[in-house]
Amino acid sequence: MKKISSTDEALMLFEECSIKHGKAAENGDYKQGNKNHDIIIACILYLYDSQQLQLLEPFLEHQDVNVRLWAAFALLTVERTKAEKTLRDVQDGPCSIYRSDAMYTLREWESGRLKFPWEWARKH
Repeated sequence: MKKISSTDEALMLFEECSIKHGKAAENGDYKQGNKNHDIIIACILYLYDSQQLQLLEPFLEHQDVNVRLWAAFALLTVERTKAEKTLRDVQDGPCSIYRSDAMYTLREWESGRLKFPWEWARKH
C-alpha cells in the first residue's frame, strides 16, 4: 500500500486517483482501476488515522462523479447526511455505471453491511 506522508498529498492523490479510477472503470482497464483503488484507500486511511476525513467534504461537490462517490463513501461515518445526499443524487442521476455504485453503496450502508477501509485494509 502506498505510503502517504502529508494531508496535502492525501487530498491531491485522492482527487487525482479517483478521476483515474473512474476512467479506468469506464474503459474496462482493471489494472489501472486496481492501482488507483489502492491509492484511494491509502489516502482514506491516512485521513482517517489523522482524524481528518472531514477534509474530503468539498469533494462532495466535485465536477467528477467518481470523486464525489469516493468522498461520499469515506464520509458516511462523519458527514452522514451530506454523504447520503450525494449518493442519492448520483443514484437518481443519468444512467451510468456510477448509478449502480451509488445504489449498492447506499443499500449496503443502510443494511449495516458496508465495510470501511479501516475495518479491512490493514494486516493484523
